[in-house]
Amino acid sequence: MKHLSSILIILFLAAACNSPQTEQTGTDNNESTEKIASVEIAIINVSGMHCEGCEKTISDALSTLEGVKDARASFLEEQAKVKYDPAKVGIKEFTASIEDIGYSVSAYEIMPMEDKIIEQVE
Repeated sequence: MKHLSSILIILFLAAACNSPQTEQTGTDNNESTEKIASVEIAIINVSGMHCEGCEKTISDALSTLEGVKDARASFLEEQAKVKYDPAKVGIKEFTASIEDIGYSVSAYEIMPMEDKIIEQVE
């Protein structure tokens, strides 16, 4: 009787593993895609900042651009650091935004980050 119970449990598990519902779930997982976003950081040398108000003005201007994840300016470092999606925005837009509010861009450096999974489609 003990062997019969073991055999029935094994058959039940084998049937459950091969059921159409399980196969469909497996297919869904294979078809499920992950949305990957490339993120970069631009370090921009900015001239003309004199105070924390200047920092806020530049940070706010950069933050309004579509694709900018985070923007912070420092008058002490004379830099703005922008974390952004390069598929949506880039250095041309950053430079224009900074110069439009009266500051100067002298140089910049782009630092790619590892691709990050930002959303998993279920």
